[in-house]
Amino acid sequence: MNLWTRYILALLLFVATFLFTDYLELSRILSFLIAFGVILLVFLPSFYVLLFGSDIKKIEKVLISYRDEPVFNLYLALANNDNEEVEYCIEAILNKHKARHKQALYKTILALYKKEILSAKEEIKLIKPLIYQNYYQAFLYIEEGNTLGAIKLIDTLPKQWMRDILLSEIKFRSGQYDEALKLGRQALEQVRGITKYSAYKSYQKQLLEYGNYVS
Repeated sequence: MNLWTRYILALLLFVATFLFTDYLELSRILSFLIAFGVILLVFLPSFYVLLFGSDIKKIEKVLISYRDEPVFNLYLALANNDNEEVEYCIEAILNKHKARHKQALYKTILALYKKEILSAKEEIKLIKPLIYQNYYQAFLYIEEGNTLGAIKLIDTLPKQWMRDILLSEIKFRSGQYDEALKLGRQALEQVRGITKYSAYKSYQKQLLEYGNYVS
């Protein structure tokens, strides 16, 4: 069931429930609360998986069911290195969200994905909040080979999983594969939902590259 189908179903259930409770002569406030509770039952299971799920297959299944929405489909496209779909999703998101800091975030993601360093540099400084700006700036430093600059920023990040992901990338690029994979596993243990899905797919790519190096 895709997202639009859920919207339609939720709307129909809301109206039906509201009319039924009105028929029972319940108060309007109580009728509204009951109808709203029905809507939550339609969306809550999927959103719970996307926010707090730990089963990668379940998270991916929900993302696939919502792939009509570019913001969800982007995670699938990035995970599968689907260049055309990544650009399509980000273009759709940019057309929908006009706030400059949001535009900067998605333009940075696209620039880093395409390894367009100069474009990324221009956009990163406009990202809000600062924690995400520093996270992507550290990743940009890693791309540039500026390990010291990256580590300085990594030390300022309050979330351990962010630090582990970036340090894992540094270790991997320096040939410390076992340490890199260990940090990747640590990051996976700390995150849930969509973030876990993205971290897992990045970890998978490291494993694949590791296999190529040691074979």
